[in-house]
Amino acid sequence: MVLILGVALAQQTGDLVFHESTSSQAAFLKLATGSRYTHVGVVVVEDGQRWVYEAVQPVQRTRYDAWVDRGVDDHVVLLRPKTALTDDQQATLTAYVTSQLGKDYDALFAWTDDTMYCSELVYKAYAEAGVALVPLRTFGDYDLSDPQVQQLIAARWGPRFDEDAEVVGPADLMESPYLERL
Repeated sequence: MVLILGVALAQQTGDLVFHESTSSQAAFLKLATGSRYTHVGVVVVEDGQRWVYEAVQPVQRTRYDAWVDRGVDDHVVLLRPKTALTDDQQATLTAYVTSQLGKDYDALFAWTDDTMYCSELVYKAYAEAGVALVPLRTFGDYDLSDPQVQQLIAARWGPRFDEDAEVVGPADLMESPYLERL
């Protein structure tokens, strides 16, 4: 259960959970997106157990409590579809994230199916279930001006960096009109 203002909320399959990651790239994501939330996963309830499917190295499922513990100050934000997912949509979403287990993490945030980053996993899982959470953005839509951001771009992509490449970030998913914050 998550306690928000003293109210217990049971997670449901399809809920999105966000936290402030302690990963090495979290500072880059905060600067580029202007959001403290740098990691997202999708909840799947299996046999009464809550799991968070997430793209880390590799894509894995993590017990919900362990996922919360990895974030800064155990703080999470929970978003849920305003209109409940149907049983078929939940099954499709679950099948998709399960099929991605073991896939390598995508540190270049490329929009391919060979590797996967966190918000890409969530976005594509929902797309498989017939829900477009948000429009895709490009790297150039983010604030790339900070020297730390420029340094990471140079180190990861070098001259191959494409500001027009499509991406989606955790902060973008938080703005989905399809979801509501609990």
